[in-house]
Amino acid sequence: EGELRPWLEAEVARGGMRNTFLLGFKNQTELPEVYAISDMLVLPSMREPWGLVTNEAMACGLPVVVSNMTGAGVEIVRGDDNGFVYPCGDIAALEKIIRRLAADAELRGRMGQRSKEIIRSFSYEQCVEGILKATRSATKGRVAGA
Repeated sequence: EGELRPWLEAEVARGGMRNTFLLGFKNQTELPEVYAISDMLVLPSMREPWGLVTNEAMACGLPVVVSNMTGAGVEIVRGDDNGFVYPCGDIAALEKIIRRLAADAELRGRMGQRSKEIIRSFSYEQCVEGILKATRSATKGRVAGA
């Protein structure tokens, strides 16, 4: 939703894009339904420390397409396995990936299944353990109060 909506609507119409819907703002409780009717998640962020929407989409069994400027792209998107990471700003690369996924239901299904498998291993416990491990590593060899 926002000031670019009229422009986006015109682009969809101009391009004759079928099955393209601009849903506007959706409350958190509505997101599972949105994911359920989606074929893929595309997160073309120019800067995104993580991109939690990637985790959510993966948990709902979607292939994910993210720019290389998203933290999730480094950690949980495995190219040609559960999705694709493309160079931020490379519209031709993004278009190629979207077209490939849109045209291949079998690929979307396989990647969506892998997304579910990958995200199952993510938990609060794993995050806490990672933070503790990083803290121990960063403070190794230091003397308390020094």
